[in-house]
Amino acid sequence: MATRSAPASLTPDPGRPRTEDPPPLRAVHTPNFPALLRQIGASLLVTTYQAGKLVMVREEGDHLNTHFRVFQAPMGMALDGDRLAVGTTIQVWQYVNVPAVAAKLDPPGRHDGCFLPRASHVTGNIQIHEMAWGAGGALWVVNTRFSCLCTLDGSASFAPQWRPPFVSALEPTDRCHLNGLGMVDGRPGYVTALGETDAPAGWRANKARPGSKTGRFRWRGSVPVPVPVPVPDSRPGTGTGPCPIPDRARARARARFQTGHGHGHGHGHGPRASARC
Repeated sequence: MATRSAPASLTPDPGRPRTEDPPPLRAVHTPNFPALLRQIGASLLVTTYQAGKLVMVREEGDHLNTHFRVFQAPMGMALDGDRLAVGTTIQVWQYVNVPAVAAKLDPPGRHDGCFLPRASHVTGNIQIHEMAWGAGGALWVVNTRFSCLCTLDGSASFAPQWRPPFVSALEPTDRCHLNGLGMVDGRPGYVTALGETDAPAGWRANKARPGSKTGRFRWRGSVPVPVPVPVPDSRPGTGTGPCPIPDRARARARARFQTGHGHGHGHGHGPRASARC
């Protein structure tokens, strides 16, 4: 006859080291920041890979409301109208704004957007530093680990589209720390990297020196061709703060922060936007 054993004790083992709960996240802001968001009718989305959070920053009178969603090391992010993409350690999450759901959120009339998850693409660990929606609905991704720009392909982890001419091989060794992307007319127009190096992690030798390399594209048909241009060096992670730029009914903002190299986007034409996971 089988006997039922007693469940294991849930009493903590006194000999095991105790781990403390992480401190709660805390945000501070300059006094005029809420008024700025209210003036342009925008919410600010910021990723911080160190804390593993997507932060939604929204004005509430004379202070900010910060709403957090947990992701695995989020960094690159792209916003285009009602589409939002968030790049994490091994995948890209894609969200779509559903106004009908936003209208049902409490308090009534306070949300003009609610982004719901609609797709996820597994890329593997390619260190997505930046993303942007391009012409034809393509999502361009800065693939830092493979030192290239890529798009997403349903039959593969990613589809490489371009790499710097000084990088001789497509392999996961982060040769130049490709990190920034600027779009022009729906296509990649500028990129930044931390060095013109072709050795695995070769850019780290000059990491302490300020400045980053900036390159510009000229398109030949559907092929991007790099063009050397005299662009002043810009130190990554030392921006003076958010710089929102209104764009018709939608307002967009981008920001880079020293701690955690945060990435941000602004969204909205009403009091606030919301996201659900």
